[in-house]
Amino acid sequence: MNMRYGIFALMFALSVPAVGQTIWTIGETGHASSVNSVVFSPDGTQLASGSWDRSIRLWDVSTGQEVRRFEGHSDWVFSVVFSPNGTHLASRSHDNTIRLWDVSTGQEVQRFVGHGKPVSSVVFSPDGTQLASGSYDNTIRLWDLASGRELRRFRGHTNPVS
Repeated sequence: MNMRYGIFALMFALSVPAVGQTIWTIGETGHASSVNSVVFSPDGTQLASGSWDRSIRLWDVSTGQEVRRFEGHSDWVFSVVFSPNGTHLASRSHDNTIRLWDVSTGQEVQRFVGHGKPVSSVVFSPDGTQLASGSYDNTIRLWDLASGRELRRFRGHTNPVS
């Protein structure tokens, strides 16, 4: 993979739209492979990125410095999303799991296992107590953050849910 191609999305996300000048770019501490997803924290001070290198990185928007790494997925990280209050990150991966991370420590808080194929989408509920996920296994699942339990499975889809 070409590193310049892999970080294009991150560079684009951090450009000033009116002027088009790059604020900062990832240097030597960047991901080792393509970046699949970038998302701002609710307060806009941090940026999280997920990569084919199976890691998630947390960046300080004002300095461009890496703040923390989140590691644990055994396959590509497709996307990351912040909880409504910004204290947690959820990541979805080609390893068929969703993981919940503590933003302040970088520790995995919960692992959601149940999809039979890669997870294609994940979103927090507005109150931050549940996650909904879609998968290439043609299901949507609703998860309880506190217990990690699957609360409900929505079936009947004839194609992958993204």
